[in-house]
Amino acid sequence: LQLTLIRFATQEDYGLFVLWQAIVMIVVTFQEASVGVPLSVRISFNADNPRRFVLERQLAGFSALVVATAAVVGLVAVFVTAPASASQPLPITVALYAAAFVTYAATRFLALSRMAFAVALLIDGVYTCLSLMALFALYVASGSIALAPLFAMLSLPLLVAAGCGLLVLPRTPAVRIRGVGRSYPAIWRDSRLTALAALSTEVQIRAYVFILTAIYGPAVMA
Repeated sequence: LQLTLIRFATQEDYGLFVLWQAIVMIVVTFQEASVGVPLSVRISFNADNPRRFVLERQLAGFSALVVATAAVVGLVAVFVTAPASASQPLPITVALYAAAFVTYAATRFLALSRMAFAVALLIDGVYTCLSLMALFALYVASGSIALAPLFAMLSLPLLVAAGCGLLVLPRTPAVRIRGVGRSYPAIWRDSRLTALAALSTEVQIRAYVFILTAIYGPAVMA
């Protein structure tokens, strides 16, 4: 994806893609620490243990809130970095891509926490194949790769891959946001330091993206 954008996207579009992808990855890192880690270490997966499925339902509700947050963060990022695009489809496609990517990551976390590595491989394989096809179709149709259609074209493979994983996994948790405020604080007390450490590391690694973009613009950062 990076090599394709370097070759066929404008310099500014590539810089903005890296910026928004960095923001999405920070959200995914937070989700991994606050959802993926508790899934892996709090109660080991056992199909005969009902407490495990209670935990999965609790974390599914919180993960849905993270997905919604990712969409909002995507919208805000576009308005802050490219306010002139507010009347264009770009903010919507960025928000869709952010929500789809976080949904995809959450499904992978669930598969890996159950040690269903074949399902995780299926999720990644479906996304890889469909995203490559989407990139090729976008280039053939337009002769270039613009940001708004790119984010839209990448969102569908993410959602299809997540859907395939949920279809294959048995007893996937129902998403119930109601009650998250009562059930998740106990989990958060155990995972908050992990989330803080993961977030601080991620922000430190990607700080150059935000600093260079803020000072010199996305084209120079690219």
